[in-house]
Amino acid sequence: SMGGMVAQLLTLAYPDVVRALVLVDTAADMPETLAARDRRAQRERLAEIARTQGMEAVFEEQLRLDTITNPSRAQLQSNPQFLENWRAQFLMTSPEAYIYCSRGLGARKPLLDELTKVSVPTLIICGENDEPFVEPSRRMHQAIPGSELAMLAGSGHTPQIEVPAEFNRVLLGFLSKVHEGAAARA
Repeated sequence: SMGGMVAQLLTLAYPDVVRALVLVDTAADMPETLAARDRRAQRERLAEIARTQGMEAVFEEQLRLDTITNPSRAQLQSNPQFLENWRAQFLMTSPEAYIYCSRGLGARKPLLDELTKVSVPTLIICGENDEPFVEPSRRMHQAIPGSELAMLAGSGHTPQIEVPAEFNRVLLGFLSKVHEGAAARA
């Protein structure tokens, strides 16, 4: 989600260096459920835990809270390897990066109106169960001319981990079309 937010900014600021854009479980504006006062307070508290106790403590607190970045409880219970992979990925984030991203998320300016300027092939992927990002994904799709939208069944915020075969099929199909289009123009 954060990477998609950065990719949008990069594409808008430097359109000539971007050949194609893939946005996964992200938004162009702050999803309403994340902008709510209780979610802001929760982000601030998690950032403080990162600062004082480290990323393992943040991970455990997110599991306890069942925050929106979590996959479903059923998936966690049925697939312990998924939980360990997700933990390992999460723990690669430094506390400083986590804190900065948390603050940046709350302070970012909406980009939806500017996305009409995106002129590169764009694929928007969203897990159908990632409720805070489903509608924002649809709005980005409507704003970006010619974009493609793929809602992946059976996944939440991390479809690349939750349904990797389907995620890769959609992504590779899109990249194939981008490559074919570039070859045809050459």
